[in-house]
Amino acid sequence: MGFEQTWRDDEWMILKRGDLTLAFFPHADLAPATSWFSCCLRLDDVNAFFEAVFAAGVPEMTTG
Repeated sequence: MGFEQTWRDDEWMILKRGDLTLAFFPHADLAPATSWFSCCLRLDDVNAFFEAVFAAGVPEMTTG
């Protein structure tokens, strides 16, 4: 999806794509299918971002 990995170790990963930064932390007890956990992306061009996501083969899902 055009992200560059800028940091990674056993407990943390940071990806960047232009001005967008994503940080990931492990949560071993999290059940993705039942969790309410979410994130918010603030983008100038959300349509271009979704085009890049779908072009990368990421399926559109509403759960899990």
